[in-house]
Amino acid sequence: MSQFDLDFEPVRRLMRAAIAGPKDLPSPPLPASAWKWATGGQLLRARLAGRMATGRHVPRKTWMPVAAAIELVHAASLLHDDVIDGALLRRHAPALWTLYGPRLAILAGDLLLASAFDLLEGSGRSARAVVPYLVNAARITCVSEMRRELAPGSPPLTDDQILELAYGKTGPLFGVAAAGTLPPGTPDKRLAFWEETGNEVGVIYQMADDIADATSTDADTGKTMGRDAARNLSTCARFATPSTLRERLDELDMSVALSPIPTPDERLAFTMFLQGDFIPSLRPLQRT
Repeated sequence: MSQFDLDFEPVRRLMRAAIAGPKDLPSPPLPASAWKWATGGQLLRARLAGRMATGRHVPRKTWMPVAAAIELVHAASLLHDDVIDGALLRRHAPALWTLYGPRLAILAGDLLLASAFDLLEGSGRSARAVVPYLVNAARITCVSEMRRELAPGSPPLTDDQILELAYGKTGPLFGVAAAGTLPPGTPDKRLAFWEETGNEVGVIYQMADDIADATSTDADTGKTMGRDAARNLSTCARFATPSTLRERLDELDMSVALSPIPTPDERLAFTMFLQGDFIPSLRPLQRT
């Protein structure tokens, strides 16, 4: 296995253990099968964290809890999103709220959030240092989603406003993934560079997701499509195209390649993430 050829199954195991909870606390009342979807995604945020950590020579035992916690927060947001959107499918399985009701699904999302922060708190000083960044990311995501919920019925959003909401919805967790394994005391300029790089990864992903929501089927994606249009939400699908995605990806790749801030190993790690993990996940690009 090469330096950047990473196995993410241990991250999934950490997520499962965090959901089950410590032995001295009550276990979740749902069967283990009900949580299987939560660890069954592509783990794109974890992959970004892992790639960058490896490029920074951060030990696995340090970065894996960070990656798992980020994915648990993401899974919590999916549970809540499915309730809000009335989505019936998630990762080729019935959405949890359709099996147990919206009240329990909301509580399950809250449990995932608690599990994420409990995992970080119990994983050493470096992992605990990520807590404020992850809390801030969750807050920004919630505020952005609240703003989006208030938008229907208002004057039509501009393309810039839609893009700003996309940054707020999806950028923050990718930002934590890109910057969360930097060592304590990292200069602000270096920290900001990687946060902004992760944010841009997030908005490209959101643009692709919005295009897919407008053009793909449930069978293609394994989740309920067309909910944005059904709820009259303004999304990046109004102006984004596969060509837009490629242009932004090229610009992002170039910005990392030409910046003096990344180390050579960080540049290699980021390229491995883009080419090996991220671009293959963008459904609109795979259809062109």
